[in-house]
Amino acid sequence: MSKDLEKLRAKKAWDIVSEINRGEAELKEKYSQEAQGFPVDIISNGLLQALAFYKLSGDDITKKARRKLAGHLENWLFLTGEEGPNIPFSAATGNSVRKLISSSGEVYRQAALESLAFLQWVKRFSKMEE
Repeated sequence: MSKDLEKLRAKKAWDIVSEINRGEAELKEKYSQEAQGFPVDIISNGLLQALAFYKLSGDDITKKARRKLAGHLENWLFLTGEEGPNIPFSAATGNSVRKLISSSGEVYRQAALESLAFLQWVKRFSKMEE
């Protein structure tokens, strides 16, 4: 694991959580709660299933928090260059689901592991700011 990548994860997670914390208190609390469970869902169900669940389920505030969290994770996974994880996704066009589905098994595993690493920072920072 690159220390630089670990610092990039931490910085991106900090920026995201800081933005959430400047918003409404109810969303901040729900986002933190959902961030605690997202890695478990990825481990239990797989990255694609967890992303689909977080993009589509819950009541109004829960749905809003889950969608934000899923969007933040997708934004991180697909960053390239010096500011992201540089996962070699296929050249498929379209949304993240299409890119994940059309990727090789190795790239999918890399994306799942990167998701877990990134979400650990989101979890830490969201709990710290409660």
